[in-house]
Amino acid sequence: MTVQRITMDSSGKERLMVDGYSFNFHKLLAEGAARYKCTSKCTSYLILSKEDIITKVIHKHNHPRPNYIKLGNGNYLRV
Repeated sequence: MTVQRITMDSSGKERLMVDGYSFNFHKLLAEGAARYKCTSKCTSYLILSKEDIITKVIHKHNHPRPNYIKLGNGNYLRV
């Protein structure tokens, strides 16, 4: 699985994209790892090491993948 960092145009917030699903930062964990939760508020989440390696992923999505378009400025907009 590859992690893509995207920036949302409306808020400037950074999200992670993994397998077409988007994740928001949730909290910092031990040793610099971070927990990200699904933006659609299902129970899916992932843990990313400080080296940007996915160390754990729980894919229990109960919804379709969100649709995003890339804008000319490089940011993304959810449609």
